Amino acid sequence: MCQNRNLLIVVSHNNPLFFVLFSWVITYVASWVLTAGLIIALTQEAGSNIAIDPLQIVFAYSLVFLRRLIISVKYGYFSSEEYNALADPPGWDFDKSQRKLIAQGWSRPTEFQGLISYELQETMRTRTIELKDMHMESGNGKRHSLFDIARGIIHDAYGDAPPKWFNPLIFFASLIILGSLIYVRTLYGNPLIGSGWKEITVNLAIYAGLLASMGLMGFGLLCGHDFARRVRASELYFRALKSPGLDLKMPDGQSELIFFDKHSANCVNGWVQSRAVVRGFGERFYRRVQSYTSLLISYSVLCVALMNFIMWTQIPHQAATAVTIGATVFVISFICSYAMYAAIRLQRSSYLQRAALQQELLSLQVEIGVLSQQDAKAGEMQRLNTAKTLLQQVDENVNYEELVFRPTSILGYRAEGGLIGSVLGIVITGAILVLQGFASMAISYNASGWFIG
Repeated sequence: MCQNRNLLIVVSHNNPLFFVLFSWVITYVASWVLTAGLIIALTQEAGSNIAIDPLQIVFAYSLVFLRRLIISVKYGYFSSEEYNALADPPGWDFDKSQRKLIAQGWSRPTEFQGLISYELQETMRTRTIELKDMHMESGNGKRHSLFDIARGIIHDAYGDAPPKWFNPLIFFASLIILGSLIYVRTLYGNPLIGSGWKEITVNLAIYAGLLASMGLMGFGLLCGHDFARRVRASELYFRALKSPGLDLKMPDGQSELIFFDKHSANCVNGWVQSRAVVRGFGERFYRRVQSYTSLLISYSVLCVALMNFIMWTQIPHQAATAVTIGATVFVISFICSYAMYAAIRLQRSSYLQRAALQQELLSLQVEIGVLSQQDAKAGEMQRLNTAKTLLQQVDENVNYEELVFRPTSILGYRAEGGLIGSVLGIVITGAILVLQGFASMAISYNASGWFIG
């Protein structure tokens, strides 16, 4: 278990040497220092060291705690086979761990051999849809496997790596948090490292905890990236339903024109079945990114509540503590806004596609009405009526599955246009109350940066 969770990593189970060295030189040391700093700060006598603010180390530790909480979420979405594999160390190696991580395997699924195939098989199993046995005849008369179409669309939508600007933004966001602490400490003449082993340990622990926020920013951006990929997959499928169709690169490397003719019952059924699989592709990761976004937003709200508690109850603290918490709220709220915007786009795509389906139904009804006046053949009328009935079922399915039963949700609320305003409204309102408490309580700081009661 220690090996599986990287708690005591050694060169075994295909662990690369660089990963082992990084764990022992950086990860473990930072974790031990952070724990030691927290114990020192919480067990010291009140007022015994004016250079140490216990609230600072508690806040820094809360960032690490949130990161560990987010990491632990994935275990709630493991299958029974994966749990059994974790209990058997010889059967679990470095590659299997990496492919289960949002920041590794799921951010670049095409680079991890077998990951897309595994998730596609899992989706078909849970949805009880076997695409390998299903085919459709495209608009150009060519017969295609629905499994190949679904796999091609998944590779197209999920093949791109996260944008290159993610890493600079993550670094800049963490720099804002850490820089705000250093700036205010310097402003009041507080030591950055201090003297004495206790003070040095606590300060190093605070810096280590704040640097851990880089992982949190990465989670937020990758959540937005996953939502955006799902929007892409949804748009590609709907493009294949509209003339002239979708020019898709198939798994064999060749490009094919894929067109699901709405006049054909077989095509409409194929579109519904294969789209359901692609929509549910990687659903465990999909649920995880919704949970991650919700946890980050909740943390921002809790930080605002903490700031209000500090100001209104006049808890002794350093100015650097208040500024650092405020900077963290700002940065996380900004990152979460990006993720929420992508989630709203995904939910909005379901509304747009349902509206387009209604338009297709209307045009099909008009076509049926025109042909009925022209005394069209009974077989042709029957074919169009069957296609119309299927499209109506598709419309009802999209409405129930994506708008009622399994909508994209953040904090339990459907990701709609007012989501960002509602969430940021809570944060902004809390920030205004903090400023009101700061002014009403006449809070001021002495020359060393401590609150004067």
